[in-house]
Amino acid sequence: MMSNPYRIIPADKKYKGAPPVDTLLNVNLEEDSRELIEGDRSVPLNLSVRYNTERQNFSNYRLYGKIQPYIDNAFSGTASQTTSNLIYSLYTIGDFFNGGNVQFKGYPEYKHFDFLRSDTDESVAEETNWNLYVTIPTYDCDGEQPMSYTPFEGGDTLNFLANEGIPFYIRNRVVGGKKILEFTCGAPHGLKMGEYVRLNIPTNQYPGFTNGKITYPIFSLGNSKRKSDKHVFNLYIPSVNNGQSPLINDNTLGLFKRQINLNDNSSVSSYYVIEHEIITDVEDYTLNKCAFAEGVFKTVKKFQSQFENPDAIERVAIKEDYPTYLYSFTKDINVKRYLDNLQRPITTLYITVMLRNNLGYLDYPPRYGWDWNFPYNFADTNFSGNIVRGHPGDPQPISNIIYTTVGSLNSGLPLVPGDKLRGAFTEYNKYDLKERTISDIQHSFKFNSDIFYNLDGEGGYTYKPHYPVPIRTYSDYIESGDPRKIANVPDYATYFEIEKTWKWRDIYDIGFIEGNTGVDYPFINASHYPMTDISFFVNRLIRANAFINKDTYQLSAATNTNENFIEDGCE
Repeated sequence: MMSNPYRIIPADKKYKGAPPVDTLLNVNLEEDSRELIEGDRSVPLNLSVRYNTERQNFSNYRLYGKIQPYIDNAFSGTASQTTSNLIYSLYTIGDFFNGGNVQFKGYPEYKHFDFLRSDTDESVAEETNWNLYVTIPTYDCDGEQPMSYTPFEGGDTLNFLANEGIPFYIRNRVVGGKKILEFTCGAPHGLKMGEYVRLNIPTNQYPGFTNGKITYPIFSLGNSKRKSDKHVFNLYIPSVNNGQSPLINDNTLGLFKRQINLNDNSSVSSYYVIEHEIITDVEDYTLNKCAFAEGVFKTVKKFQSQFENPDAIERVAIKEDYPTYLYSFTKDINVKRYLDNLQRPITTLYITVMLRNNLGYLDYPPRYGWDWNFPYNFADTNFSGNIVRGHPGDPQPISNIIYTTVGSLNSGLPLVPGDKLRGAFTEYNKYDLKERTISDIQHSFKFNSDIFYNLDGEGGYTYKPHYPVPIRTYSDYIESGDPRKIANVPDYATYFEIEKTWKWRDIYDIGFIEGNTGVDYPFINASHYPMTDISFFVNRLIRANAFINKDTYQLSAATNTNENFIEDGCE
């Protein structure tokens, strides 16, 4: 047997004072990387990277938030004892004799407007008066929607289609020795200095518009009135200034379209009414009172003795209340299934509040108009029947009958997925790839006169039905390029013939905020949870003597609403 040729000599035996030496090899068994083999699949193990990847790519959404109703319970009257039970739930203001019979007069109690009725079965309490839905804008936007504009009490009415532009009336002015034309628009015009307007004055031919020229540069915006720059633009037209005065009469009505680039007809804006499609059922949400929440206004209530009630029962009657509710949709919305009205990925969902009227106390279905039918300098006075300024009389929704008739009562039915509702009057300009809401749609309703009559004023109520929930945001700047030369050009990019290039706005990642642009919300269990708080105003609409002086833009006689106290010009 061969002997071991090696002999281990400890360090301290080599020489005096030799330092000890570690003769063991330390092997580290922890590793934060590994070699990748070609063909293998890899998955990032970093938690934050993995979370963000899933957050950006998952497309399920569940909407929730708070809804705060503000009800202007404005009209008192007399209820019928034979047609309904409304007479037994009045906030009474006295009784009176009519032909020897005692009739009770008062306001309908707040529960007839409430989102969660206290006098019905719990299973239908949240569905009786109002219903909530999730809606999306559809591709079938309506440029042929009939509209009308009447700027002055007793004045002419301009009937037009949505795709013809924004209505205005004209006044002759002199500024700095120049004759200019002042155009006052019923809705915000959206114009900027350096842009142009393409005019359409359909009633007459005026010599000031020579050689068929109808497009003019903006001379200035606004006049001496507060915030008028949003509704007023001025044009200087040499042929008008140098011609015989006036070439265009005051209060002439017309329409205009915004144009950004004078040499590019594609920069002329298009106008239409958004169409919303219902994508949830009435059973797909829950509604609960918000614990410990109190309204900003005091509850208006009183104790009524047995002599003040037709059923001779003592009770506390509530005229106005301000509860807060938590709503939550229990159905996942997969937005990848949908495209918006411009065939782009969905970036906005909507919470739609629809009057249900299950008890049939109200005229139904609701009528509609736009903010309210372009009321920059007037308050609508044509409310009775199914005709109001702004539409030809066909009610909501577009696609279905949503009520059953029993006697003189129209009781509401729930909407179902696929039903469609009209939405905002909207402008889209291809040149800057931006969509702008010109005027929100409003619904209007009033009590059935067989149920509630002898009102202390004619009119009804209005409310806004659609509330946007932003889920993604487009960037503030425009990208351009050739898909054959650069990567990641989105399929919604627009081709510009004059420039021979494609342009688009990027969609920001969730959680990325640049200035005031961007969205951020929780992502849990493969679903996104954007929260939207809704202030829901039901405002009264008064007919009699309701108009605004065309020179001072001050209310001559109209209503104050809760919104007036919120948006007072000082924010």
